[in-house]
Amino acid sequence: MTAKADTADPGPDATATVILPERVDLRTASGVAAEIRDAGDEVTIDANGVGVLTSAGLQVLLSALQDGRRLRIAKPSKAFLDSASLLGVTMERFEPTGRHA
Repeated sequence: MTAKADTADPGPDATATVILPERVDLRTASGVAAEIRDAGDEVTIDANGVGVLTSAGLQVLLSALQDGRRLRIAKPSKAFLDSASLLGVTMERFEPTGRHA
C-alpha cells in the first residue's frame, strides 16, 4: 500500500494532502516520496493511520524538508509520534512558516 494524495481541487490557498499508509517503512518509502513530490511544495501529511514508522519512512519526510517542501503533519497517530520521538525528531520540525503558521 502506498500513500494516497487527495485529488480534489481545494482552491488556490490550500495545500495538497498525502495520506500515509499504515506502515511507513523501507518497502513503502519510495511510494510515499513520489506522492509527496507530486503533491507540490506545500503538503499536509495525514499521519492518522500510521501504525509503524521506521527510520526509512521518517527519512522520506525529512528529505522532503531538505528539498524545500513545507510539510504539515496532520492528525499524527500515537505510533507516528512515538517513533518520531524515539528517532529524535519533534513535530516542530514540520511546522510550516508564513501564511500557515
